[in-house]
Amino acid sequence: MSRPMKEGLDYFPHDVDLSKNDKINELEILYGNDGYAIYLKLLERIYKKGDNFRISDAETIQILSRNCNVSTERFTEILNKCLKLGLFSSVEYQKGILTSDEIKRRIKPVFEKRKKMQEKYDLGISDAETRQKLGRNDHSKVKKSKVKKSKVYKVKDIATGKKPPVALCFDFEAFWQIYPKRNGLKVGKQAALEEFKRQIKSQEDYDKLLNATQRYATGNHFIRDAVRFLKQAYWKDWYIEPPEKCKCYLCGIEYPKKEMRYASAEKEREEMLCQGCYSKLELELLTPIEQEKMHILYEALK
Repeated sequence: MSRPMKEGLDYFPHDVDLSKNDKINELEILYGNDGYAIYLKLLERIYKKGDNFRISDAETIQILSRNCNVSTERFTEILNKCLKLGLFSSVEYQKGILTSDEIKRRIKPVFEKRKKMQEKYDLGISDAETRQKLGRNDHSKVKKSKVKKSKVYKVKDIATGKKPPVALCFDFEAFWQIYPKRNGLKVGKQAALEEFKRQIKSQEDYDKLLNATQRYATGNHFIRDAVRFLKQAYWKDWYIEPPEKCKCYLCGIEYPKKEMRYASAEKEREEMLCQGCYSKLELELLTPIEQEKMHILYEALK
């Protein structure tokens, strides 16, 4: 079976003179230890995810701000300052990914080494064999390891009777992985799979089930066996409809609409601001680019 590639790094280099960096100094002058701590915590998340840390949704922002013991507004303000200083890439951030050219430079050799090791493993070549010089470049006799494909439960479309495209395949293993253990064990996997097949009939059902399972796994309560969680649609009691979201006109991050403010008090247009950007607007702390965006909006209101 093919060995899975590791996603991120277990550790990353922390430069001993980081606090002497001019950009870090400016961050500390403006925000004190909060600025320094939040920057390092973001680095930890990025390296752990392997340069693919997505931070575009409001839930992630709220979780990170709680982990850093600061308000969402202050966290967003510090993050925006890091982007402005060039500590993170603004271009990649527009795509929802938090990274930088320096981070990519440091991660690249690690991933290249892992890729080479993965290729050796898939070909069935041991480390001892790689140190020997082969008389010819003939890999036809090297036994390739068999790759066992993950089981994905595919449900037929009720209307047409045909199998749905790959996007509508329901992965039971994803549900089983996040389902909590009961007394340190998970039992009844086969029975749970059969009930899973009876319950999940659409992509909407599958998405709701994962949402409900994640909430069920984090609660402090008695844990049922997975099959009892699925039977009689008990899992639906744990599903909560996600709040309506809206993208901030200035920073582009999505937040629950009820937590946002309209960009203009004169006319309620579609443009809305998050709490952090609205505070910057009131305190006249907008960057030149943000000021230009607000000027364009006000011109459209005339």
